[in-house]
Amino acid sequence: SFSLFSKINKIKIELTNDFVKIQVFDNECYTLTIFDLDGKVISNARQIENEAIIDMRLFKQGIYIFKLIDSAGMIS
Repeated sequence: SFSLFSKINKIKIELTNDFVKIQVFDNECYTLTIFDLDGKVISNARQIENEAIIDMRLFKQGIYIFKLIDSAGMIS
């Protein structure tokens, strides 16, 4: 398991073999989009207000890029 916490954006990301858990602590609504390494959108925009759990077993094994955008258009 791996955990990353951004104090600036107040976002916590926890990784396990099967799941990615994203927690938001700043009362902001974020839009999450997941891409593969070729830039192809794997998961369309999804709204996160407090917490989201993504089941990575639904995707092929690989490396993915997670893009979080807040309501002001800032990327995390």
